[in-house]
Amino acid sequence: MKTRWQIEGKPVLPGKPEHGCETVGLRVDERPSVLRRKGRIFISYSASATDHNHAMDLLWAVAHAGLPGPGSWTKSAQPVLRTCYDHGVDAPGHDSFTHAEGDDTVMLVFSDRHTFVKPSRRDEQGMPVSGRPSTY
Repeated sequence: MKTRWQIEGKPVLPGKPEHGCETVGLRVDERPSVLRRKGRIFISYSASATDHNHAMDLLWAVAHAGLPGPGSWTKSAQPVLRTCYDHGVDAPGHDSFTHAEGDDTVMLVFSDRHTFVKPSRRDEQGMPVSGRPSTY
């Protein structure tokens, strides 16, 4: 970034709809949310049509001095959040991250026509683990 409001350099396209979970009904990768943790940049995004197929997927790359180029990004093979009828959540997506008040806990905010907030856990390698969406 040249400034907080000006982009410097060429845009980077880290991914496009190509996996099955991104192409059901519509070819969609939209509404990105960025999280930078432990030397990596994570981009979560909504994928597929906005019916029960709508899901949240994830891209990540090692953070360097600048934004990683297109070949540096890895895409998860499966959505990180998807419809979970057992927990009463239909079509989760349109997510973002925020921090809990007073500590370093990352909170995942997502919707399925209602808004939910839950802690975003990490696995041993520092990857975000969303688990199953739930209303509790």
